[in-house]
Amino acid sequence: MEDRKISIWIDGYDDLFSDFDSRPYSDRALSDDFTGELRKVCQETNELISELKLELPGGIRKVEEEAVITKRLNNHIKKNLHHYTMAIDKIKKRGIVFLVLGFLLMIIVSYLSISKIQLWAVNITLVVFEPAGWFLVWAGFDMLFYSSKHDRTELDFYHKLSKTKILFGSN
Repeated sequence: MEDRKISIWIDGYDDLFSDFDSRPYSDRALSDDFTGELRKVCQETNELISELKLELPGGIRKVEEEAVITKRLNNHIKKNLHHYTMAIDKIKKRGIVFLVLGFLLMIIVSYLSISKIQLWAVNITLVVFEPAGWFLVWAGFDMLFYSSKHDRTELDFYHKLSKTKILFGSN
């Protein structure tokens, strides 16, 4: 992956944060509009974003607030990168457990079916374990390959931003 620099125009610092959150910049929730726009820009490339420059109108910059905002943005990126990494790992582990249990049930069913034991309990076990084994195998594959698709998209987004240097500029 190569590095890419992006620039986003904002009218003021409040454009970065939710209008409904009145906390200071260090704690405020990010604006859905801002994260949506950032997400659009990041989807245009497979490259890591090395630099995010937030452009403001001339004369309204406040360096002290920019340091707080930069820290808040970096913390948001790191927190979400960790969250989605853990979520995907959890889904993968659960998928592997389902696969192992499914294959184990299918091995038990195979053994019982070739053993030719004609007991009522064995027949019930076959009837219950065979579909359960297939279900667990397919559910495990689903978890490994499809269930985490949204989380993978989010992880990719935050991974692209993980090494981003955030700068402010004015025109």
